[in-house]
Amino acid sequence: MNFEMYQDNIMDHYENPSHCGTLEHPTFEIRDLNPLCGDEVRIQARLDAGRLAAIRFEGKGCVISLAAASMLMEEVEGKTLDEVKKMGRQDMLALLGVPLTTMRVKCAMLPLVPWKRLFTATRSKGRCRLRSRDQPCMLASQPPACTSRYCDCQ
Repeated sequence: MNFEMYQDNIMDHYENPSHCGTLEHPTFEIRDLNPLCGDEVRIQARLDAGRLAAIRFEGKGCVISLAAASMLMEEVEGKTLDEVKKMGRQDMLALLGVPLTTMRVKCAMLPLVPWKRLFTATRSKGRCRLRSRDQPCMLASQPPACTSRYCDCQ
């Protein structure tokens, strides 16, 4: 693909986002906000047999952050949490396929940041920092009990 084709792809994902919306009974929900520009994203996912069986996002922000969210949802649906955990900055930039300024890289990383927080969250006694200390872990909210190694709810 040439540069113009990548730009068209970004605009297509912005104007017609993939996996946009909400899920009924998600296994977990993660969010992030870029306080510098106000862009925000909320991602909901449902795990089935250790894979992301369904995934949706909602957000508001610039073309890059929302197109990146749409592209990331396409990329991670059907993958395991371990596969998503391995994704990084270069993977996000490769999805977009265009050179970005430093500020735009932050926009592009917005949908990946909450995933990283999910994997590094400090959990204790079945309580998850991602929601609040007095609520049960998100990964344990759906029966059967969570078997993810990212959760200590068992």
